[in-house]
Amino acid sequence: MFDESLPDRLERYGDILRDWLDGNLSRTEAVELVGADEADVALATYVETHDAVPELADAVAGVLEPDANATVEKRDALAETMSSVGDLR
Repeated sequence: MFDESLPDRLERYGDILRDWLDGNLSRTEAVELVGADEADVALATYVETHDAVPELADAVAGVLEPDANATVEKRDALAETMSSVGDLR
């Protein structure tokens, strides 16, 4: 489970990635400072280097937030039917 939303991570990575893209850091240093995996760095780099497409942003609005996905909605709807760790005693 994410402890930080994707938009928050992308914002945090932005300064470091801009330093890398400007040639002030090596890629290895940037990846280490970001503290993320290669996929997160690649996505953040794409977001940093491309303009947003408003129609696409509108289409996915809310989907990237951890509380707005089908899994969470299903879990919440079925909460009363699921056992907790405390029930295993």
